Amino acid sequence: MDATHGPPDPERSASSQSTHQFPLRVLRAVRLLGLLSVVVAILCFPVVAGGWEFVEHFRLLQLKSSSLWVVFFEALDSGGQSVLARALLRMILCWGCILGLLLPLDRAPANSSKPYGALFVLWGALAVALSCRPGLAEQEWETWALSLLFACILRRCRHPWMPPAAAGSLYLVSFLVFLHALWLGVPSTYQRLGGVFHHANALSTFCLMVLPFFFWRCGVRSREAYLASLLAGGLACVLLWSGSLTGTILLTAGLGFWSAPGANRIRYATAAIVGFLPLGFNLVGGWTAVLGFPLLLLLLLGRVTQQNSSRFRFSVVVTFLLTLTLCSGVFAALAPVERNSGVVHNRSNSGSARLDFYRSGLVLVAQSPLFGCGPRGFGREYPSVAGSVAYFSQFVHCLPLEVAVEWGLPALLLALGGLREVWSAETSGSSTAFRWSLGFLFFHGLTGVQSQFPVLIVGLMVCWGSLPGGRSEAVKEFWWQSLGRFFLALFLLFVMGFNLLRATSDFDAQMGLKLFRTFGDRALKPVEQLLESSCLTYPLHGQSWLHWSNLSLNHGKEEMARLQAERAISTDPRWAAPRLVWGEAQEPHVSAEEVETFLAIDPLNYPTFYRFQAENLVRAGRPQEALDLLRDRADRYSTEVLLSLPDFRADDLQQQLVEYWLLVAILEEQAGRPEASEQAFRTALFHCQKKVPRLRSLLSYPDRVGISAGKSISGLFLQLSNQLPAENLPGSIEGSSHQTL
Repeated sequence: MDATHGPPDPERSASSQSTHQFPLRVLRAVRLLGLLSVVVAILCFPVVAGGWEFVEHFRLLQLKSSSLWVVFFEALDSGGQSVLARALLRMILCWGCILGLLLPLDRAPANSSKPYGALFVLWGALAVALSCRPGLAEQEWETWALSLLFACILRRCRHPWMPPAAAGSLYLVSFLVFLHALWLGVPSTYQRLGGVFHHANALSTFCLMVLPFFFWRCGVRSREAYLASLLAGGLACVLLWSGSLTGTILLTAGLGFWSAPGANRIRYATAAIVGFLPLGFNLVGGWTAVLGFPLLLLLLLGRVTQQNSSRFRFSVVVTFLLTLTLCSGVFAALAPVERNSGVVHNRSNSGSARLDFYRSGLVLVAQSPLFGCGPRGFGREYPSVAGSVAYFSQFVHCLPLEVAVEWGLPALLLALGGLREVWSAETSGSSTAFRWSLGFLFFHGLTGVQSQFPVLIVGLMVCWGSLPGGRSEAVKEFWWQSLGRFFLALFLLFVMGFNLLRATSDFDAQMGLKLFRTFGDRALKPVEQLLESSCLTYPLHGQSWLHWSNLSLNHGKEEMARLQAERAISTDPRWAAPRLVWGEAQEPHVSAEEVETFLAIDPLNYPTFYRFQAENLVRAGRPQEALDLLRDRADRYSTEVLLSLPDFRADDLQQQLVEYWLLVAILEEQAGRPEASEQAFRTALFHCQKKVPRLRSLLSYPDRVGISAGKSISGLFLQLSNQLPAENLPGSIEGSSHQTL
């Protein structure tokens, strides 16, 4: 019998099958290692920016202040606020999704789930398409869509290595956050501690989100429990030192829940009662708060230890309490004296501001309940409905209301449905810790700006995707699913390249701003080239167009500034800042209709708009109406209001109020009230703050707008001109080297 027709060789068959399986195993290994690296990169995102601050503090690298690396790391914040940081975060998410789509997703959770996430993303896409700022809205929508997609891919590609990778990343980033607060944050912070995030509420949210994980790990029967107790004690101290009242309430409420015996309804009632005691201490203040709050905290910790004595070893509990006590003492010793009394009760009173944000948010929801004003739209729409110039924010300070304002009420319902689905999905020990973290984020988000720091929310979604899973079942991928996976990966590759353009554009802009702040007009040419490169690389980057238009306006290029401001306006027609530059470049030819458009967009934050309106009234022969208008609006920008604002906001308003009050002075003199005219002129001088560019603007104002000053104001101009060096007078060639963008 011929050998070719003999029985099959089992060894040869196994070898052939192994040869065919080898490329598949390599691809699976590549996908697994890639997903693990992306998980670590996202969870350890704050390590990069925080580590750079240690490099700067200890001068480990000798780099020039305007070098590329310095500019890059200064623009890369830990929370993902900046355009550069968000673009890099989206690039990492895109890469993780592409790696996950490299092979078929052949496993799926056994229990069926409702498609809340997919519907939320689709509804958000409609909100973006109908928004008047699609460029800005799409970036925000893209961040959350990619986060959800990557988390779902992690759930489908579950592997035993993913939970340890996520846990190790949490240990690393938590250690850095604590070390940063201890070494850099507390010794130099006179206000609330912001830590590596430079924002107290973000730091408080991070601590609340990771504390359940460390408390869970304190119960393991290994040496890891001691490491977890050390970090838990340190981060609990950092949380208290951040001064977040909401964070403190949630911490005490959580301790109250675990300290109460009996059924859950008793625990919830105890948590509600105990949780609001810090609010009472905050209202009472004084020694009652200083002594009462630490005593409450110790009683709760003791009760929790007693209730869970079978779970936590005594030595682990002692380690946690000693760490908390020692860290509190060290923080108190290192902090400036002015800061010590603020840990318990000296918190900023922001309740009235939040109430105005909530009221304005409800008004915006009523205006557009179905699709909202588009992602990231609240900050641009809020000025039109705000109650006072003293309140200013890009965020609603309430996550559910923010979703309703920007994405629409249906999106809010879908988001709440998805949260409920996630909450009730699994019941393992790790998922219990995750549910506590999710609950803390949700309740802290009722009064906070967590969406301002996407690293926090994206990190929690990655942890959800990395949880050790329950039952899963094999699923077969059809040809059309394979084709869809392939085209989705190609599309994500395009999105990744698009975000690279965004990151490059923002980096060029940040480099230009850094050069201008460092060298002034001496670096004018390279600064203009960098801003031009930023605008041409990504034409939808409105901030770059705004910076470039400001630079052109400050250097007498009015026509160019007007055109650049128009490009900035085209990225968002409801954006008031570029309209200010456009109006100043167009002056004195700003029509009454254009001024009405400006005021409809923002009737509060730009007193220059009212000056434009008053100038048109003067040219129409109605000076008294113009004076009444300016006097009536002046109360909004009183000295008391300016003192209550952050420095950058007060400085911006004062710069606008220079010419505002000069026009008041001119009109008062024309009305025959010399004393009121002189007082208004002195107010204009006060707002100059001895800054040469503002003094030059003051002296050149009458000629620039075509409104003549009277004899008294002209005499004051002459006195002021005699006190300034010749090179700083209006019309000089050299000008000032300290003008700002």
